Amino acid sequence: MMQKLTKAFVDKIGFVESGQIFYRDSELLGFGLRVGKTAKVYFAESKLNGKTIRVSIARHNVIAVDDARSQAKTILAEISSGKNPHDVEKARKAKLITVAEVLESYIETRGNLKPSTIQDYRHTFVAYLKDWQNKPIIEITKDMVEKKFRKISETSPSQANKTMRNFRAVMNYAIVKYEDNNGESFMRNNPVC
Repeated sequence: MMQKLTKAFVDKIGFVESGQIFYRDSELLGFGLRVGKTAKVYFAESKLNGKTIRVSIARHNVIAVDDARSQAKTILAEISSGKNPHDVEKARKAKLITVAEVLESYIETRGNLKPSTIQDYRHTFVAYLKDWQNKPIIEITKDMVEKKFRKISETSPSQANKTMRNFRAVMNYAIVKYEDNNGESFMRNNPVC
């Protein structure tokens, strides 16, 4: 349904019993409102490479309709320039993924690991890489790896080797798994190599 979206109009719309109803703005093509059982959510939508891209902006009770329309213009401009906002957000989140999160993703993805191997990975990460657990993976540098290796080697060269071997495997996994919005790894090199 095409209708100029205003506060008064949106306030009058009731929630639906099931499913969703879409109201599209007659003033800005690609801006709309999705109404469900419990929420009214503004969105921007456009086609990119033949695929419909819909981006939720905010709930009606959180943002004014004019502010939502303004945000929709920005999103629609981004899509028209060839960028998928979902890919941009995915890349932003990937850059924030921590060492601990990558380890857990690695273990989950490698479903064939023996319980003893999983225990070994977790032990080395907690015992020797504890101060890196909440650090974004992209912040780990070759210098940090070298310093950590030397420090662990002071007490146990074999544990230093095993820790870095495990960490190298997890980092190789991260290089392949996490990409920017162009489909390229956001990590160019493994700092453990």
